[in-house]
Amino acid sequence: MKKKSPRHFLIVAEDIRPELNGKFSLMGIITSQIELDKEPDNDHAIFSIATYGEFDRTATPTRMHISLNDPQGNAITEGVLPVPPKSNKKLVLAGKFVNAKFKNSGTYSFSIKIDEDQYTKEFSVKIT
Repeated sequence: MKKKSPRHFLIVAEDIRPELNGKFSLMGIITSQIELDKEPDNDHAIFSIATYGEFDRTATPTRMHISLNDPQGNAITEGVLPVPPKSNKKLVLAGKFVNAKFKNSGTYSFSIKIDEDQYTKEFSVKIT
């Protein structure tokens, strides 16, 4: 019997902030191409980018990892996410990479790995 992948969704935004009531505020939800200008005298553009995701889970994960990947699939920046203390069947993840360096136009992605499950959200960037 083939294992069914957990249901999930990921949102990419310019900023995310935790609220006092345990909720999150997303600002600048990205639904189209991001246009960025290269920094003067540099080969890259600087941009802060965030992601929010919800994942249906039947067990508490043992490890979680997030990365922001360039069009070739190389990690621009990455990190280990804290594992929640117990499962409530829905895992919520929120993260932000401040001042990420974008060198080329193309399709970038957020990759989130929860134990052996991999989730990806792509977005387009144009560098001028």
